[in-house]
Amino acid sequence: MIICSYPIVNGAGEWQFNDKELKLSISLNNLKSNPNKIIYNGEEVYLQNLSLVEKFTNKKFPAVEDMMADGASQSYRIIIDTHNYKKFDVINPFGNNFNMEMYREK
Repeated sequence: MIICSYPIVNGAGEWQFNDKELKLSISLNNLKSNPNKIIYNGEEVYLQNLSLVEKFTNKKFPAVEDMMADGASQSYRIIIDTHNYKKFDVINPFGNNFNMEMYREK
């Protein structure tokens, strides 16, 4: 089993805001992630040894960008929008919508 932790994921794309519907749509053109911790079969893999471990196991460790198609898009309805807090209704075309909250911290 492989467990990866990604504290920072950097994405680039287009954001469109529909003021009338309070709807935000995001399309990703590119995404990059760097793991800060990897556990393989219960043992922590030191990141400086990552390419060596991938070579020996003949497995590439998963990255967030490997799981998303370029140009993938997502829409959100804004429920609460304040400086330090945002709450969205995530529009799920495959099932029930769900809420997502974002907090700003210093």
